[in-house]
Amino acid sequence: MERGERRRPAMGDEVRVSSVDPDEFRRVPGYLRGQVGVVVGECGNKPLPVGHGAGEVFREPEPVLTVRFDAERVFGATGAGSYLHADLWLSNLEEVS
Repeated sequence: MERGERRRPAMGDEVRVSSVDPDEFRRVPGYLRGQVGVVVGECGNKPLPVGHGAGEVFREPEPVLTVRFDAERVFGATGAGSYLHADLWLSNLEEVS
């Protein structure tokens, strides 16, 4: 791993969605900010779109991971017994220690 490069979470690793409210639109649903889930898949490297409409730009491709969340932890009792899956860019995820 090169200096400054983040470790890529492996399948089964717990990750937390960044809770930082970015200055720019980053395609992270608000209800997932700060939530902890488990990496269950990989979608390859995809350009990260930032902004919206005519101001949208694409950053360098980065890994997109499928993360499974316990729906009850996200939505409360209405989500009991269910899971929610989301494809998220690596830069929007943090390691859970």
